[in-house]
Amino acid sequence: MSKKKVRNGFTYIEVVISVLLLGVVLIPLFELLVRSNVQAVEAEQSTTALYLAQSKLEQYYNTPFGEINSVNKQTYPNKPGYDYAVTVKETAHARGYQAKTITVIVYYLVGRVERQVSLTMEKTNRDVKADQQAE
Repeated sequence: MSKKKVRNGFTYIEVVISVLLLGVVLIPLFELLVRSNVQAVEAEQSTTALYLAQSKLEQYYNTPFGEINSVNKQTYPNKPGYDYAVTVKETAHARGYQAKTITVIVYYLVGRVERQVSLTMEKTNRDVKADQQAE
């Protein structure tokens, strides 16, 4: 009478092939997860820079016209890694009032690359009531 071999478990070759196939599938998946995490951090930094530029423009919106001046690049207080600069260009209008074009540029680092976000607005010293009376 011949004995039949009972096969329990996997052979060494089957285990090695399974691990290799699993590695081929999982490595790209891990790379995808790492890339998505990096992109999420970059999006957060960009959103923070945009928020900082908007808040700086709002400060200038509430600043009296004569006190608006350019600012050289400097670091935001309580926001390490974010710098800003403000440029102000004056123009005169035909009706006699002046306008200032205010541009806020926020600089921040993504890895070792410096990126920037800029927002611009115009502010005038025009008196609306005086304009209405003149017409």
